[in-house]
Amino acid sequence: MVTNGSSIVPEHKPKERIYSKAFTEDSLILARSMSLRDAHTVLNKVLHRTEGNDVKLRTYSDYVQRQGEQIGNAIKQGAEEVLKEAGFDSESGQAINAERLDPAIKEAGAPWSDKDTAQAAVEKLKEELKFEKDEAELLSELEDPDKSCYCSPDDVLVRHQKEHRTEGNKKEGAFVRDTVIEVQSPDQKRIITSTSMNDAFLVVLAYLLSNHLLENKTLIFFTDGAKDLRRNITEMFSFRQVKVILDWYHLMERCKACLSMSVNGRKEQRNQILELLRPYLWAGNVIGAIDFLKNLDSKILRPQNRIDELCRYLDDRREQIPCYALRHELGLRISSNHVEKANDLVVAKRQKNNGMSWSNTGSGALAQISALFLNHDAHNWIYESRISLFPSLAA
Repeated sequence: MVTNGSSIVPEHKPKERIYSKAFTEDSLILARSMSLRDAHTVLNKVLHRTEGNDVKLRTYSDYVQRQGEQIGNAIKQGAEEVLKEAGFDSESGQAINAERLDPAIKEAGAPWSDKDTAQAAVEKLKEELKFEKDEAELLSELEDPDKSCYCSPDDVLVRHQKEHRTEGNKKEGAFVRDTVIEVQSPDQKRIITSTSMNDAFLVVLAYLLSNHLLENKTLIFFTDGAKDLRRNITEMFSFRQVKVILDWYHLMERCKACLSMSVNGRKEQRNQILELLRPYLWAGNVIGAIDFLKNLDSKILRPQNRIDELCRYLDDRREQIPCYALRHELGLRISSNHVEKANDLVVAKRQKNNGMSWSNTGSGALAQISALFLNHDAHNWIYESRISLFPSLAA
């Protein structure tokens, strides 16, 4: 790759056919919409290619994969340039000298400003919920959405393609893991993906820096509670305050799974306990939730149950469990459902069909192509040889 500011010029191999930009556009549109075999058939029909003069399936699939790789490499290279320029290590994302960073990128945005509305919401909710925190603490946790940036990271797994393995080589896993991160600010939204979680977070950091989305803004991550996500967030954004919120849906799913393996009897009994537990967590009352679980009647529990495990899970994520009820009442986000939709659009919808399996490179390349279109960057890439994620690199 050759870059000039934000411009990227793909290098061609010796004797490699040079395809038109229209061919590239059609190829990528078809590849993200249907199987490569079907896309290859449609492409040849569009080009009026007959057998003997047709584009070969292997040629087409290799070209699509190479385009996806070039998109990913261009984004990674752009991120490295932004990070180095801003004073960050391009491999770890760590600030080289945190004290010398621009103070604006270390400052959080303003808290919720309409205190009267928030106080009225607290008083209303007090009638049905028991809060763990006092009113002042509840209000201090609320952000101003107009001065905040929301990041929703998640992993999606697709079936790994079986490959020939010579004796002594390490066996590949059963799945390919793609990390998808949606970044949303008041005036823009972008989807970032990579088969490496660390690389995905490096691009996110570079994107935030290049678009001035860290400057005097509250940075909020919605996660499913996975420890590797928490670790990446904590390590990469150690130079500033970051808020991490456990997604409400995943919290309830975890409780449901643990109770299913702990409660005797039918599903109805589990659901009854879940409904009694739910108000504690909806109010952000982790202490009350743990106390409720620990005082369940042993007669309704199986000898081997997961109640203690669930209590540890809640206690370990206490700082990530806000008062969902208050956030919901005020119209603030409580869920990472945005990235769940992004996962579907970037990876799952295209790569999780029956009989499909993928290599790490192939899955990642196709995810990059899908993200390119969702970010409305396809025209920039195909016709102008540039990626718009990092405007600070523009010539």
